[in-house]
Amino acid sequence: MKQMTITQTKQKSRPSPREIIADIRDSDDFREAMQDGKPLSHAFSVAAEALAELETTESGRRTPEGHAYALVGQIFDVASSAQVLRSKHLTPEAKIPHKRRLIRFNHELRAMVDAYQDLSPQEVHRMLIEPYIAIARSGWSSDEQARQEVGAITEEVDTIMFGMWGEINGEMIVGAAGYEIDTDVTEDDELKGIDDWVHMQPDLGDNYGWMPIDFKGSAEKARQVNNLHPNNRAVWSQLSHAEFKRARTFRIPPQLAQAKSGAMRRQLEELYTNGTLANTPL
Repeated sequence: MKQMTITQTKQKSRPSPREIIADIRDSDDFREAMQDGKPLSHAFSVAAEALAELETTESGRRTPEGHAYALVGQIFDVASSAQVLRSKHLTPEAKIPHKRRLIRFNHELRAMVDAYQDLSPQEVHRMLIEPYIAIARSGWSSDEQARQEVGAITEEVDTIMFGMWGEINGEMIVGAAGYEIDTDVTEDDELKGIDDWVHMQPDLGDNYGWMPIDFKGSAEKARQVNNLHPNNRAVWSQLSHAEFKRARTFRIPPQLAQAKSGAMRRQLEELYTNGTLANTPL
C-alpha cells in the first residue's frame, strides 16, 4: 500500500506568470509550431509541454518551472473539456476522455503542491490564469466575450483549486482522526469518484476493511452524491470555501486538522456502518 507522504521541499523563487509566457513564446518549439500554421493556443501548449520535459532535477523530479510549464500547457484543453462537460446532452461515455484530461491535470497540480509546500492557491491561480488570458485574448471579438471567457476560466480554475485544497486537507483530517489512508488510486478509480481509500477495519488485515471515499466541498454536496449513488462514499472535507479563500498554503495547520477530526470520524463511521464494504477486498 502506498501511504500518504508529504515532501518537505521549499523553493525561494519560482517563475512569474510573465516569465512563463516569455519563456514559452521565445522557445524554438513555439516558433516552429507557428511557422507550421498551428493555432496560437496549440503552439503555446506544445511549446510549454516541451519545456516541461526539460525542467527536471538530477533525481528526475520536475522543477518548479517544469510543473508550471506542464500545467500551463494543459490549461487550454482543461478549459475546453470543462466547457464540454457542462453540456446536459453529453452521454456518460462521451464524457470519459474529458474527465481523464481533468484528472491528469489534477495529478500534475497535486505533484506540484506536494513538492513545493510554500505555494499559495493565489500564486498557482495567477500562474494559470494570466498565461491563458495572454494567449486566448487574440481570439476574443468583443469586450463581452472577453468578460465571459475570463469569468469561465477563473471559475473553473477556482473550482479545481478548491477541490485540490479540500482533498489534501481532507486527507490530513482523516489521518488526524486515526485512520490509515491510501492515496494510491488509479485513473479508473477517479472516474468512479474515488479520491482515496480509508482502512476502517485494520483487524481484517491489509486487504480488507477499506472504504473508498470522495471528498466534497460541502456537507450538502456529499449528501447529494450519497443519495443519488448509494455505492459511493462521499465525505465533506469539513472545510469551507471561505476558509479556502483565506488560505496561504494548500495545507491547514495540524492543530486545525485535529480539531476537525472528531466530526470526520463520525462521518466515516456512519458511512461504513451503513455500507456493505467490510468483506470487500481492496
